[in-house]
Amino acid sequence: SLIGTTDQRFDGDPGEARMAPDEAAYLLGATEQLFPGASPLAEAVRYTQAGVRPLPYHASGDVGAVTRRHLIHAHRARPGLYSVIGGKLTTHRALAEDVLLTLAPRLGLYRPRSRTQARDLPGALDAAARDALLAELAARYGAFQAERLWRIYGGRSSLLTARIQQAPELADTLGSAGPLLAELVHALEQEWAWSLIDLLQRRCMAGLGPDFGLGIAAGAAEALVRLGLWDRVRGTAELAAYRAHALRHAARALVTMNPARDGD
Repeated sequence: SLIGTTDQRFDGDPGEARMAPDEAAYLLGATEQLFPGASPLAEAVRYTQAGVRPLPYHASGDVGAVTRRHLIHAHRARPGLYSVIGGKLTTHRALAEDVLLTLAPRLGLYRPRSRTQARDLPGALDAAARDALLAELAARYGAFQAERLWRIYGGRSSLLTARIQQAPELADTLGSAGPLLAELVHALEQEWAWSLIDLLQRRCMAGLGPDFGLGIAAGAAEALVRLGLWDRVRGTAELAAYRAHALRHAARALVTMNPARDGD
């Protein structure tokens, strides 16, 4: 289970953001109130995560009161430079449309017509098409893998099948029920993934499992070397970086849940 979220002000290096002890205490306490049988929950924590939300800057006040809407800021000192501040992944289409409407007059364009309000998201299918795809995926990869692929890729799962038809070895899985090798290739070539952290944490989602993806990290790096997408040096470096990333999160969990160990 992934439990969250909380908000606190943060002014440091975004790469060093971490859960604070009072945030951990709040989340653990609230969860134990709802699920008393889970207590003591701190002993079951596998890792923590934290990130910096780019909200409009306010020096003081309740962080919950800061707008989550996006703002488009024109820099007067640098004509032609615009910053997009705030916003959420779920409003990415509205954000893009507002940016275009802001830039169009400057570029001498007519008011552009947005087509995204009525266009399905990539991979969206109606119920009948979804059921047909799930049946096809289950016949190829089994029911568990079919459901997993549908939840991550939707209708775009057919792109993975097409890759596997061209290169059958891409049907191999990482671990007994892990991602297909085709997913790694697809993420690198079509989803702008760059690192092993990208692949496992932000694309195939295996890094959100209880072991943080460590159980398949070495196999993923080795597969990409074997497929010729990375050389041996790159594969070794990516695996080391992933393990260091996991260690940082594991260490944060220990320090966060047991603040007295901060000096260990």
